[in-house]
Amino acid sequence: MKNIKRYESVFTEARKDEEITVIIFDKKKIRWEIEIERTWRNGYMEFTMSGKGKGSVGQNLDRVVPVDINQKRLINFWKIYHLKEINDKIWKEILKVVDILKEKERIRREAETVSWEDIDDDKIVALAQHLDMTAEEAMDTISEERGDCSYSVGRTDYLVCDDNEADRLTEEYIENLIDDIGISAFNGWENYVKSDWFEDALREMEESYAYEIENERDRTYGNRLIQEMYDAGIIDDDDFEQDEDGDPIYDEFTGNIDSARDEYIDYLVDRDGDPVEYYKDNFGDDAFNNVVTKNNLVAIDAFIIYAISVDGRGHFLNRYDGVEYEENVGRETYYIYEQ
Repeated sequence: MKNIKRYESVFTEARKDEEITVIIFDKKKIRWEIEIERTWRNGYMEFTMSGKGKGSVGQNLDRVVPVDINQKRLINFWKIYHLKEINDKIWKEILKVVDILKEKERIRREAETVSWEDIDDDKIVALAQHLDMTAEEAMDTISEERGDCSYSVGRTDYLVCDDNEADRLTEEYIENLIDDIGISAFNGWENYVKSDWFEDALREMEESYAYEIENERDRTYGNRLIQEMYDAGIIDDDDFEQDEDGDPIYDEFTGNIDSARDEYIDYLVDRDGDPVEYYKDNFGDDAFNNVVTKNNLVAIDAFIIYAISVDGRGHFLNRYDGVEYEENVGRETYYIYEQ
């Protein structure tokens, strides 16, 4: 039993997942962030390696132009072993190369002469912090593009905004998206429909109904409007002429017809309930959507606030991973979105 436990312990340790990140600058001085993993998958330790640089992410390491033998060896490991099984011996060789590259990166950083005080744009400082750059790297590789929070590192674009700028850009983005694909493509917009149009439409419909049945004969009450108002309790026996025995003559209405009709219309509207739901239930979702779109019946500003509260600004502004990143420079907080 002791031997079995020892073997289980060794087996468990051997399949422990490992992840390493190393930063290099290739021969063209392009910055590459390389992620290396050994993961237990499909019954063996699988090796994976991916890069981020030159405006691309993923299996792009064939674009790296090695500056020395160790960068070349690292890229060769990717070419030979990516998505394949590797044993401990090969993994140790990879780790040895990574350690050499990390040490070279450390020495390179220490040799830099540019300080953060040399950079007068706090947004560049914030982006450099986010990308784990030195001041010299930031000065060499980050550039402002077109203003309005736009910066680039190589071929990758970023937005770096303060809180108010991030709000404004998100609101503008959602407004443009609504113009492009329509409000019905979003979730939750139905809760921000302006009900005034549907309230007016419902009242107009019930008014037309009341006037229509007023012209329909009824044997007992003279017309259907009188009959329905009586059944609804809008009018009673005191609103009719009385015979010699004091009983009401139902086809001789003596009350104020205009006042009674208006009260009955109010009764019908109240009975119908929520005018928006009534319209959808009786005319269908397609007709409802068409009316909303044609008449611009969504409270856009309120809906945009809702959309941001649910999904966050990063969902709309960060096209890479949908995350909003924060960096503090002095007393200011900047929000970063990769494009």
